[in-house]
Amino acid sequence: MSKENNQEKACTRITNSMVVNGGITSSDNLLIEGQVFGDVSTEADLTANNLIVGNVKANNMSFNSARIKGDVETDGALAVGDSTIVIGNIDADALKISGKVHGDITANQYILLTNTALIVGDITAAVVTTQAGSRINGTITTQTSASQVDVDSEFDLGDIPDPTSAALFTVEPPKPVAPAEPVEQQAEAEPEAETEGGDF
Repeated sequence: MSKENNQEKACTRITNSMVVNGGITSSDNLLIEGQVFGDVSTEADLTANNLIVGNVKANNMSFNSARIKGDVETDGALAVGDSTIVIGNIDADALKISGKVHGDITANQYILLTNTALIVGDITAAVVTTQAGSRINGTITTQTSASQVDVDSEFDLGDIPDPTSAALFTVEPPKPVAPAEPVEQQAEAEPEAETEGGDF
């Protein structure tokens, strides 16, 4: 390992009394405690504790009590603190959100929404975990980055007969029933009337 890799990256700090009108581009870590009106980009990590009006791009990011108006992009992880508001789309590798986001969110790996999270927008990630109390107004799509869901094969019901097919409506005639054997009834003989006085 080289001596340069052993040393920590330098950090550029925008203090809370500073206002930057214009973009910031850096190869060092950035700590933004002041206000920035312009795009912010660094090859290293970024921590923001105040206001950024512009798109933000960094390696890893942490927003603590920050207000961000612009799209956020990172190849690493992003933590959005519970007092943070982001108005814009977020694209990251992994996300933990405790604050408020108004925009679509995409993560290659996972998104964790804590119990204080409020999302207004659609979420797409390989894994989405939501804690009780988190609020979402949008759709959630989970998928692996390697492939999309093949709806036809996943929901194949096999062979389904055509409901208009004559085979479904063929009714076999009833089987003939053998006639019942007639029951012979014996008629009771009427009693003969008795006559008085003999024969006529």
